[in-house]
Amino acid sequence: DMICLLPMIPFIYSAVEKYVAKGFSREAAIKEMRVFSACMQNMKSEIGRPSYSKRYFAWASRYLFATIFRCGVLTFEVRTFGDPIILLENRKTGERELLMREGSFHRSGLILDNPALSDTEGAFCSHFTETDTEYIGCSAKNGYALPLRKLYPKSEWKQIFAKGNKAVSLHIPRGVDVSPETVKETVREGMKIVRERYDKSIRFAYCRSWLLSPNISMCLNENSKIISFSNIFNRYPIPSTGKELMTFLFGINPENIEDLPETTSLQRKVKEVYLNGGYIYAGAGIITDEEYYKE
Repeated sequence: DMICLLPMIPFIYSAVEKYVAKGFSREAAIKEMRVFSACMQNMKSEIGRPSYSKRYFAWASRYLFATIFRCGVLTFEVRTFGDPIILLENRKTGERELLMREGSFHRSGLILDNPALSDTEGAFCSHFTETDTEYIGCSAKNGYALPLRKLYPKSEWKQIFAKGNKAVSLHIPRGVDVSPETVKETVREGMKIVRERYDKSIRFAYCRSWLLSPNISMCLNENSKIISFSNIFNRYPIPSTGKELMTFLFGINPENIEDLPETTSLQRKVKEVYLNGGYIYAGAGIITDEEYYKE
C-alpha cells in the first residue's frame, strides 16, 4: 500500500532545503511536508486503512520541488497556465472579457463529449481568430461558453492573460472556510509571497475544481458558501469526468451510485442528480477582480 510513497522519502530533506532557499522559515518548510501524512489519512478515510495511491504520488511530488505552499485557507502552486482561454481588458473602462481560444461545445455551453453531453444538435466551436486589428471569439460566462462570436477591436481591447503565461493555481483543502472575505485575505497574502519568492511578474490566480461547477447551483441555495466562492471567479468550461466531486463530497467513489451516503442535504441532492442520469461537472475560473491582488 505504501509503494508509491517509498520513492519520495529520500528527497524530503532536500525539499525542505528548497523551501528555505525560497525564503520560507525552516519551521514553515517542515510543515509543508505534512502533505505526506495528510494524503495517507485521506486514503484511510476512503478505504479504511492508511495507504498511498498513485494520484497522491502525483500530488505530493510537487512539494519535492517547492513550487507549492499553503497560505491561509488555500494552497498556492506556481504553474504555466495551460487552459485554452484568453483574457481581454478594455483599454478605457477596465472591463474584462474571457474568450475561449479553442474547443467544441455542447449546446448547453459545456464541453462536448463530457459524460451525457455527446448530442451534437446545436453544438458549436469557438473558432477564435486574431488579426492585426481585432479579436473574434466566443466568450464564457458563469462557467458556460456562449455560442455567439463577438468582435473585440484591438484599438479598444488588449490581451492581459492567456495560455502559456505564468500563474498561480489555487487548490482548496478539505473543510476550509471559502467565504469571499476569507478567500480575499488569503489570496492577497499568498500572491504577495508568490511575487516575493517566486516570480514578481505573476498577475493572476486560477482554480479548477468541482466547487466551480457550472451546474451544482441546482443543488444549492443562492446564499451557500460554495456559490459565493464560485462567484469570485470569472468561470469557463473544462473537460470533466463528471465525478471529480465524489471523494471530496462523499468520501468514496463507489461503483454503484446507490451506495453513496446521504448524511447531508447536499449529498442527498447530488446523489439524486446521479441517480437520474445527470452529472455535476467540474469547472474552472480566474480571479479577475484586482481587489483580490492588492497588497
